[in-house]
Amino acid sequence: MSRHGVFPLAESLDHVGPMARTAKDAAAILGVIAGADPADPTASPLDVPDYLAGIDGGVAGITVGVDWAFLRRIATEEVLESIEAVASTMAALGARIIDVTFPEPEAILRGWAVQCAVEAAIAHRRTYPARKQEYGERLAALLDRGNNFSGIALAEALGDRRIFNGRIATMFADMDMLLVPGLPVAGPTLDYMSSLGEDPEAILAIGPFTAPFDVCGYPTITVPCGSNSLGIPVAFQFVGKPFEEALLCRSAHAYQGVTEWHLRRPAL
Repeated sequence: MSRHGVFPLAESLDHVGPMARTAKDAAAILGVIAGADPADPTASPLDVPDYLAGIDGGVAGITVGVDWAFLRRIATEEVLESIEAVASTMAALGARIIDVTFPEPEAILRGWAVQCAVEAAIAHRRTYPARKQEYGERLAALLDRGNNFSGIALAEALGDRRIFNGRIATMFADMDMLLVPGLPVAGPTLDYMSSLGEDPEAILAIGPFTAPFDVCGYPTITVPCGSNSLGIPVAFQFVGKPFEEALLCRSAHAYQGVTEWHLRRPAL
Protein backbone atom coordinates (compact mmCIF):
# COMPACT_ATOMS: atom_id res chain seq x y z
CA MET A 1 0.00 0.00 0.00
CA SER A 2 1.29 3.44 -0.87
CA ARG A 3 2.47 5.73 1.88
CA HIS A 4 2.69 8.69 -0.48
CA GLY A 5 1.23 11.76 1.18
CA VAL A 6 1.28 10.22 4.67
CA PHE A 7 3.42 12.07 7.19
CA PRO A 8 5.28 9.31 9.04
CA LEU A 9 5.84 8.69 12.68
CA ALA A 10 8.46 6.05 11.86
CA GLU A 11 8.65 4.90 8.25
CA SER A 12 9.65 1.27 8.83
CA LEU A 13 7.09 0.77 11.61
CA ASP A 14 4.02 2.65 10.39
CA HIS A 15 0.95 0.78 9.10
CA VAL A 16 -1.37 2.52 6.66
CA GLY A 17 -4.93 1.30 6.43
CA PRO A 18 -8.60 2.30 6.40
CA MET A 19 -10.86 3.12 9.33
CA ALA A 20 -14.51 2.16 8.80
CA ARG A 21 -17.73 1.28 10.61
CA THR A 22 -17.59 -2.38 9.56
CA ALA A 23 -15.08 -4.95 8.38
CA LYS A 24 -16.92 -5.11 5.05
CA ASP A 25 -16.54 -1.35 4.57
CA ALA A 26 -12.84 -1.62 5.47
CA ALA A 27 -12.44 -4.33 2.82
CA ALA A 28 -14.10 -2.12 0.21
CA ILE A 29 -11.86 0.85 1.01
CA LEU A 30 -8.75 -1.34 1.12
CA GLY A 31 -9.47 -2.52 -2.40
CA VAL A 32 -9.30 1.09 -3.57
CA ILE A 33 -6.21 2.27 -1.71
CA ALA A 34 -4.02 -0.86 -1.93
CA GLY A 35 -1.55 -1.54 -4.70
CA ALA A 36 1.50 -0.14 -6.43
CA ASP A 37 2.12 3.61 -6.69
CA PRO A 38 4.88 5.23 -8.77
CA ALA A 39 5.12 7.88 -6.05
CA ASP A 40 6.08 5.26 -3.45
CA PRO A 41 8.65 2.69 -4.61
CA THR A 42 8.20 0.76 -1.34
CA ALA A 43 4.57 -0.12 -2.14
CA SER A 44 4.05 -3.75 -3.11
CA PRO A 45 3.75 -4.36 -6.87
CA LEU A 46 1.55 -7.43 -6.36
CA ASP A 47 -1.92 -7.46 -7.87
CA VAL A 48 -4.65 -6.32 -5.48
CA PRO A 49 -7.22 -9.05 -4.78
CA ASP A 50 -10.94 -8.44 -4.67
CA TYR A 51 -11.32 -8.23 -0.91
CA LEU A 52 -15.11 -8.30 -1.16
CA ALA A 53 -15.34 -11.35 -3.42
CA GLY A 54 -15.20 -13.86 -0.56
CA ILE A 55 -16.28 -11.63 2.29
CA ASP A 56 -19.25 -13.90 3.12
CA GLY A 57 -17.19 -17.10 3.03
CA GLY A 58 -17.17 -17.60 6.80
CA VAL A 59 -14.42 -19.05 8.97
CA ALA A 60 -15.12 -22.79 8.99
CA GLY A 61 -11.80 -24.60 9.13
CA ILE A 62 -9.74 -21.49 9.84
CA THR A 63 -7.09 -22.00 12.52
CA VAL A 64 -6.83 -19.20 15.10
CA GLY A 65 -3.94 -19.15 17.54
CA VAL A 66 -4.07 -17.65 21.04
CA ASP A 67 -1.29 -17.40 23.63
CA TRP A 68 -3.43 -17.22 26.76
CA ALA A 69 -0.44 -17.07 29.10
CA PHE A 70 0.90 -14.02 27.25
CA LEU A 71 -2.49 -12.32 27.37
CA ARG A 72 -3.05 -13.07 31.06
CA ARG A 73 0.35 -11.65 31.93
CA ILE A 74 -0.45 -8.25 30.45
CA ALA A 75 -4.17 -7.66 29.83
CA THR A 76 -6.75 -6.63 32.41
CA GLU A 77 -9.46 -9.07 33.47
CA GLU A 78 -12.12 -7.12 31.56
CA VAL A 79 -10.09 -7.32 28.36
CA LEU A 80 -9.41 -11.03 28.89
CA GLU A 81 -13.11 -11.77 29.32
CA SER A 82 -13.86 -10.04 26.01
CA ILE A 83 -11.12 -11.97 24.19
CA GLU A 84 -12.39 -15.26 25.63
CA ALA A 85 -15.84 -14.39 24.29
CA VAL A 86 -14.33 -13.69 20.84
CA ALA A 87 -12.61 -17.07 20.85
CA SER A 88 -15.87 -18.79 21.80
CA THR A 89 -17.75 -16.96 19.06
CA MET A 90 -15.17 -17.91 16.43
CA ALA A 91 -15.26 -21.55 17.55
CA ALA A 92 -19.05 -21.53 17.25
CA LEU A 93 -18.64 -20.23 13.69
CA GLY A 94 -16.41 -23.20 12.83
CA ALA A 95 -12.91 -21.87 13.46
CA ARG A 96 -10.36 -24.05 15.21
CA ILE A 97 -8.81 -22.34 18.25
CA ILE A 98 -5.32 -23.55 19.16
CA ASP A 99 -2.76 -22.65 21.81
CA VAL A 100 0.41 -21.01 20.54
CA THR A 101 3.49 -19.47 22.14
CA PHE A 102 4.07 -15.86 21.21
CA PRO A 103 7.76 -14.88 20.98
CA GLU A 104 8.96 -12.96 24.02
CA PRO A 105 8.44 -9.31 22.97
CA GLU A 106 10.56 -7.48 25.56
CA ALA A 107 13.61 -6.98 23.33
CA ILE A 108 11.66 -5.81 20.31
CA LEU A 109 9.54 -3.47 22.44
CA ARG A 110 12.79 -1.81 23.56
CA GLY A 111 13.97 -1.84 19.96
CA TRP A 112 10.68 -0.36 18.78
CA ALA A 113 11.29 2.60 21.10
CA VAL A 114 14.76 3.10 19.61
CA GLN A 115 13.69 2.77 15.97
CA CYS A 116 10.59 4.89 16.44
CA ALA A 117 12.60 7.70 18.03
CA VAL A 118 15.36 7.63 15.41
CA GLU A 119 12.97 7.48 12.44
CA ALA A 120 10.73 10.17 13.93
CA ALA A 121 13.79 12.41 14.34
CA ILE A 122 14.57 11.88 10.66
CA ALA A 123 11.00 12.73 9.67
CA HIS A 124 11.14 16.00 11.64
CA ARG A 125 14.72 17.05 10.94
CA ARG A 126 13.68 20.02 8.77
CA THR A 127 11.76 21.60 11.64
CA TYR A 128 13.29 20.11 14.77
CA PRO A 129 15.09 21.44 16.75
CA ALA A 130 14.97 24.63 14.66
CA ARG A 131 11.31 25.19 15.72
CA LYS A 132 11.43 23.31 19.00
CA GLN A 133 9.22 25.87 20.75
CA GLU A 134 6.30 24.77 18.54
CA TYR A 135 6.51 21.13 19.67
CA GLY A 136 4.73 19.51 22.60
CA GLU A 137 6.77 18.07 25.45
CA ARG A 138 6.19 14.39 24.64
CA LEU A 139 7.02 14.64 20.95
CA ALA A 140 10.04 16.84 21.68
CA ALA A 141 11.30 14.28 24.19
CA LEU A 142 10.90 11.51 21.60
CA LEU A 143 12.83 13.48 18.96
CA ASP A 144 15.60 14.36 21.42
CA ARG A 145 16.01 10.67 22.21
CA GLY A 146 16.10 9.83 18.53
CA ASN A 147 18.83 12.36 17.88
CA ASN A 148 20.89 11.00 20.77
CA PHE A 149 20.70 7.23 20.29
CA SER A 150 23.97 5.64 19.20
CA GLY A 151 24.50 3.63 16.06
CA ILE A 152 25.13 0.61 18.27
CA ALA A 153 21.72 0.97 19.94
CA LEU A 154 20.03 1.10 16.53
CA ALA A 155 22.03 -1.88 15.23
CA GLU A 156 21.02 -3.92 18.28
CA ALA A 157 17.36 -3.01 17.71
CA LEU A 158 17.59 -4.09 14.06
CA GLY A 159 19.24 -7.36 15.06
CA ASP A 160 16.51 -8.11 17.61
CA ARG A 161 13.95 -7.26 14.94
CA ARG A 162 15.34 -9.87 12.53
CA ILE A 163 15.32 -12.57 15.22
CA PHE A 164 11.78 -11.72 16.31
CA ASN A 165 10.49 -11.73 12.72
CA GLY A 166 11.93 -15.20 12.21
CA ARG A 167 10.17 -16.45 15.34
CA ILE A 168 6.88 -14.89 14.25
CA ALA A 169 7.12 -16.66 10.89
CA THR A 170 7.75 -19.97 12.66
CA MET A 171 4.74 -19.45 14.94
CA PHE A 172 2.47 -18.72 11.99
CA ALA A 173 3.44 -21.97 10.24
CA ASP A 174 0.75 -23.78 12.25
CA MET A 175 -2.11 -21.29 12.04
CA ASP A 176 -3.96 -18.90 9.77
CA MET A 177 -4.48 -16.03 12.21
CA LEU A 178 -3.50 -14.86 15.67
CA LEU A 179 -6.04 -13.44 18.14
CA VAL A 180 -4.81 -10.72 20.52
CA PRO A 181 -6.36 -7.69 22.23
CA GLY A 182 -6.01 -4.28 20.69
CA LEU A 183 -4.73 -2.87 23.99
CA PRO A 184 -4.03 -4.44 27.39
CA VAL A 185 -6.68 -2.09 28.81
CA ALA A 186 -9.93 -0.71 27.46
CA GLY A 187 -9.42 2.62 25.69
CA PRO A 188 -6.91 4.36 28.00
CA THR A 189 -8.11 7.37 29.95
CA LEU A 190 -6.15 10.60 30.23
CA ASP A 191 -5.34 9.73 33.84
CA TYR A 192 -3.95 6.36 32.75
CA MET A 193 -1.81 7.94 30.04
CA SER A 194 -0.53 10.56 32.50
CA SER A 195 0.46 7.81 34.91
CA LEU A 196 2.90 6.45 32.33
CA GLY A 197 5.05 9.58 32.52
CA GLU A 198 7.12 11.14 29.74
CA ASP A 199 9.44 8.22 29.02
CA PRO A 200 8.59 6.81 25.55
CA GLU A 201 9.56 3.33 26.73
CA ALA A 202 7.02 3.56 29.57
CA ILE A 203 4.34 4.48 27.05
CA LEU A 204 4.98 1.08 25.44
CA ALA A 205 2.94 -0.27 28.36
CA ILE A 206 -0.07 0.20 26.09
CA GLY A 207 1.64 -1.28 23.03
CA PRO A 208 2.58 -4.94 23.68
CA PHE A 209 -0.20 -6.15 21.37
CA THR A 210 0.40 -3.60 18.60
CA ALA A 211 4.12 -2.73 18.47
CA PRO A 212 5.16 -6.32 17.62
CA PHE A 213 3.20 -6.13 14.37
CA ASP A 214 4.76 -2.79 13.53
CA VAL A 215 8.08 -4.62 13.84
CA CYS A 216 7.21 -7.65 11.69
CA GLY A 217 4.84 -5.83 9.35
CA TYR A 218 2.09 -8.45 9.49
CA PRO A 219 -1.40 -7.14 8.66
CA THR A 220 -4.02 -6.75 11.36
CA ILE A 221 -7.67 -5.80 11.63
CA THR A 222 -9.03 -4.30 14.85
CA VAL A 223 -12.65 -4.87 15.83
CA PRO A 224 -14.72 -3.84 18.89
CA CYS A 225 -15.72 -6.75 21.09
CA GLY A 226 -16.93 -5.41 24.41
CA SER A 227 -16.77 -2.61 26.95
CA ASN A 228 -15.46 -2.19 30.45
CA SER A 229 -17.34 -1.13 33.58
CA LEU A 230 -17.09 2.52 32.53
CA GLY A 231 -18.51 1.83 29.08
CA ILE A 232 -15.14 2.28 27.37
CA PRO A 233 -14.82 0.01 24.30
CA VAL A 234 -12.60 -3.08 24.24
CA ALA A 235 -11.21 -4.29 20.91
CA PHE A 236 -9.43 -7.34 19.54
CA GLN A 237 -7.10 -7.87 16.60
CA PHE A 238 -6.89 -10.64 14.07
CA VAL A 239 -3.30 -10.82 12.84
CA GLY A 240 -2.61 -12.54 9.54
CA LYS A 241 0.30 -13.62 7.40
CA PRO A 242 1.70 -11.14 4.86
CA PHE A 243 -0.85 -10.26 2.15
CA GLU A 244 -3.66 -12.18 3.90
CA GLU A 245 -5.84 -9.12 4.40
CA ALA A 246 -8.73 -10.79 2.60
CA LEU A 247 -8.84 -13.51 5.26
CA LEU A 248 -8.73 -10.94 8.05
CA CYS A 249 -11.60 -8.95 6.56
CA ARG A 250 -13.65 -12.10 5.97
CA SER A 251 -13.07 -13.33 9.51
CA ALA A 252 -13.90 -9.97 11.09
CA HIS A 253 -17.01 -9.75 8.92
CA ALA A 254 -18.10 -13.20 10.11
CA TYR A 255 -17.65 -12.11 13.73
CA GLN A 256 -19.61 -8.93 13.17
CA GLY A 257 -22.36 -10.92 11.50
CA VAL A 258 -23.26 -12.55 14.82
CA THR A 259 -22.36 -9.74 17.26
CA GLU A 260 -23.47 -6.14 17.71
CA TRP A 261 -20.49 -4.40 19.31
CA HIS A 262 -19.71 -2.53 16.08
CA LEU A 263 -23.26 -1.15 16.04
CA ARG A 264 -23.09 0.48 19.45
CA ARG A 265 -22.59 4.23 19.71
CA PRO A 266 -21.69 6.32 22.75
CA ALA A 267 -24.24 8.73 24.17
CA LEU A 268 -22.89 12.17 23.34
